[in-house]
Amino acid sequence: MNAKKYSILVVDDDPPILELLGEYLSTRGHDCKMASNTTQALDLLDRNDFDVLLTDLKMPGGGGLRLLRSIKEKDMSIAIIMMTGYGTIESALQAMKNGAHDYLLKPFKLRDVHNSMEQAISKQLAEHNTIKLKHIVEIQEQAASTIKVEQLECLYKSLANVSKSELSGTGAIVTFFETDLGTWQEYYRTDKAPMGRIDLQSIGQALHEGRKCGDKLAWFSAPRPLIVVPIYATPSEHTKPSIIGFLAVTDPSSSHSNPHKILNVYGSIVGSAISLCLAKSDPEKTNPESPEDYKSTLLSLLDSVVSELGFTPDEVATANYAMKMSSQPHSTLRERYDGAPMDIMTIGGGGLPFKILSRLEPLLLAVSERHDGQGSPSGLVGEEIDRTAQAVHILSIYETITSSRGFAHTMNKVEALETIKSRYAEAVAPEIIQAFISALEKAIQD
Repeated sequence: MNAKKYSILVVDDDPPILELLGEYLSTRGHDCKMASNTTQALDLLDRNDFDVLLTDLKMPGGGGLRLLRSIKEKDMSIAIIMMTGYGTIESALQAMKNGAHDYLLKPFKLRDVHNSMEQAISKQLAEHNTIKLKHIVEIQEQAASTIKVEQLECLYKSLANVSKSELSGTGAIVTFFETDLGTWQEYYRTDKAPMGRIDLQSIGQALHEGRKCGDKLAWFSAPRPLIVVPIYATPSEHTKPSIIGFLAVTDPSSSHSNPHKILNVYGSIVGSAISLCLAKSDPEKTNPESPEDYKSTLLSLLDSVVSELGFTPDEVATANYAMKMSSQPHSTLRERYDGAPMDIMTIGGGGLPFKILSRLEPLLLAVSERHDGQGSPSGLVGEEIDRTAQAVHILSIYETITSSRGFAHTMNKVEALETIKSRYAEAVAPEIIQAFISALEKAIQD
């Protein structure tokens, strides 16, 4: 009996075979779950991490081939064994060409199951190591061809997507520290990444201070598994390498013995590319608009959005003050969330009406929430988020990508419009994103 224990999913629509395999594997110490049809199996695959899938090839609802397609689409790391009768051996061989690792011919002996598992796992591990090497080569080649700051965001996208795939995580995020703002800013996250309630500022602060970033520190609530590695770079030839950002992967489920090591390799490659790009960049290059014109553009966009949405005078006033606070934060989100008092002298010289001031504190907490539930600190969804906070949120995103950023291209209005449409459309409610897009399109035409 093999001493190593596996997590196994057995799928067969023949109850005696299903029961026999389940009992046999469980009594040998394996964690075994069973499904009698394809639908049940797909549900279990979505909710669990398995080392091995042992499935009948022919079943109602697509059978083993449907499971194979789903595993490919979701890029799952799992050894796959097909069970088949003699009459369908050609189909089993075809399944192996499309991703299955081994097959068992019915009727088979139970002692053959472990041999098949070992063969399948060995093949799957070899594939995984090949994929890992391929990912490193891809990142290295892209980094080598990234010679301008304008190209860096494409590299961040690849870094996040490859890291998520490599560790079989549910999401990944690339973040950098903006010295002028004194905060950590998100530069790229994988689509639909489950980043709700993540605390970027506390993660970054821990890295800067050389502290370990534990799961409890990384989340405002409901801690979840997270792997974080710093990104080092040399901003100029007269400075030493320092932490400028970090890469994080949520809910990693890979069998890597040292997942931090592989992420550090990716981070090192990207950090070197950033160093070269910054060394070649023009330090005087900023937004083509003057500070006065840029500020006027922001206020005009905000006015257009709140006007189209029919904001009340109090909501308009609150939005204006919140924009000022979110643009020049005097405390981190964590500090405000934990009850740090606001300094009203920084937001209006004490002349704010109380009804406006009383709305600012909860609104500023909600500014980092997202309509799709992937925001912080509470992971609010949809109408749970104040619409004023959502209006400020989309304006803050625009300001972030169009002001002078330290580690990416400063976008013009047209570039910002396309980026917001493609990456941030679900950050706020549909009527708010549409109002903002209409306002920005008008600004571009003018």
